Amino acid sequence: MKRLSCWLFVLVLFLIGDAQEKKVFWDGFDWMSVTKVTREYPEYAVWIKSAYLSGLLDGKIFYELKAMSVNSRVADSTFKDLIQSAQSRELIEGLDAFYRDETRKYVPIPSALIAIRMLQLNYPEKEVDQFIRESKKWINELTKQLIIPSE
Repeated sequence: MKRLSCWLFVLVLFLIGDAQEKKVFWDGFDWMSVTKVTREYPEYAVWIKSAYLSGLLDGKIFYELKAMSVNSRVADSTFKDLIQSAQSRELIEGLDAFYRDETRKYVPIPSALIAIRMLQLNYPEKEVDQFIRESKKWINELTKQLIIPSE
């Protein structure tokens, strides 16, 4: 009986491990699912989304500081982008509005943040749309590489 339980446990672990989705970034589906899950307590959605954004921005700052200790010029050029710390509510509202468009749900959150910032800084709409298309293409290629690794 003990042996059967052990094999059953291994089988369940295998099935769970095999069912995991290979994702690199959260995207619009994940972002909007937070709102669905916390439908009865909407204030939790803000907390969860704020925590995600804080972690994302903290990680960026951490690696920027690590790179700066090695070579400040490389760090300046590598981490010079449009994603800057801002009010969480402003970023959350921007991402919520961005992901309401069904065609943008595959765009990873870091890319969506850049697109939102481009819109806020009045970049031409053509340029923002081009950035979004390139982000979709990039994440699709990355996902293909993860699912079907080249030999």
